[in-house]
Amino acid sequence: MLSDILSHLATQVGTVTPVEDYLALVNRKDVDKFDEASKQMQKRIQQIVMDSFGAQFYPKAIDCLKTLREQCIKKMEAKSFNMYMKQFKETLIQKARRDFWDEIVTENLSLITKLESEESDVSVEEGKKFTEDEEEDKPKTEETPADDDAEDMLENM
Repeated sequence: MLSDILSHLATQVGTVTPVEDYLALVNRKDVDKFDEASKQMQKRIQQIVMDSFGAQFYPKAIDCLKTLREQCIKKMEAKSFNMYMKQFKETLIQKARRDFWDEIVTENLSLITKLESEESDVSVEEGKKFTEDEEEDKPKTEETPADDDAEDMLENM
C-alpha cells in the first residue's frame, strides 16, 4: 500500500532518494516507465559520481548502479545496461574518476552476462575481461605526469 502511494509521488529519479525514485517509476502498473527511468538513473549515477568530493557519494552511486543492474536483468534489458557500462567506464577514465571504477570492480558490477540473462550477448569470460583489463593496466597509470610535475616543483623551491 505504501509502495502504491510512493509510486504516484515519484515523477523522476532525484538525487536525494534515487534508488527509491527509480524503483517507484519502474514498478508503476499504469504506464511503462522503464526506459525513461533507466535513462534518468544512468544520468543520476554519473552526476552523483562527478559531484562527489573524493569518494563521499560513491556508496550512493554504487547502490544506484546495483539497483539499475538488478532491474535490467529482471526486465530483460541486459543490452541497454551493458551499453551504458561501456560508455560509463570510458567516461570515468576520461574524467579522472578511476577510483570509482575501482569501486565498481570491487563490487563486481560488471556487464550482465548470458548466464544472468538470456537477452545478453556477453559471455562470462567477456564479463570478467571487462573489469580485469583495468586491473592489469593499473600499475602503468598510477604514476601520472602530474605527480612528477609536483615533485619537480618541490625540488625547485
